[in-house]
Amino acid sequence: MPRKLAIFGLLAAATLSTPAHAAFVTYDYAGAPFTYSSSTSFGNNISGSVTFDGTVTANYTGTVGYKDITSYQFSAGTASVSSPSATLYYYNGSPAYPSFTFSKGAVVAWAFSATNPQGTELTTQSVTIDGYPIAYDQVLNGDDTSLNTDAPGSWSVGSVSAVPLPGALPMFGAALIGMVGLATRTSRRRRTT
Repeated sequence: MPRKLAIFGLLAAATLSTPAHAAFVTYDYAGAPFTYSSSTSFGNNISGSVTFDGTVTANYTGTVGYKDITSYQFSAGTASVSSPSATLYYYNGSPAYPSFTFSKGAVVAWAFSATNPQGTELTTQSVTIDGYPIAYDQVLNGDDTSLNTDAPGSWSVGSVSAVPLPGALPMFGAALIGMVGLATRTSRRRRTT
């Protein structure tokens, strides 16, 4: 009876300790065409993507900030910003910038700005402040600037990737080791009888 109970316990542990998964969700951004540009090197619009940690899901409603961003990359013509080399812009040191607000998994408001090591800043935002909507994309480097103040761009889900949670892996490994040990012990008993 104890042997059957041990086998049942090991099988249950192996089944229940299957590694859990969190999802990293990547949202792609397609900016509207620039309405003003003093430089042709910035192209026609900003495009890029932001990858969020497991906080954001397909039906997520709420606001996330810089701590929930695992990576990002944006470009406009020859200008680009990407993690980890770019520096995120924080408004007065506050984590309110960057921020992304979701409603049922859709990005409905955002404020994002980052500067690359060459000093080029890419900003995209669509927010409401004191009842006034503010939406623009801007690329800025010294006197050169390109911007769109007519309409915000749009976000879409680019990809969802499952990532094993590290805390579940040791339990899964221990269950496997236990099962191998039990199989070895059982095989030795069979040889001696």
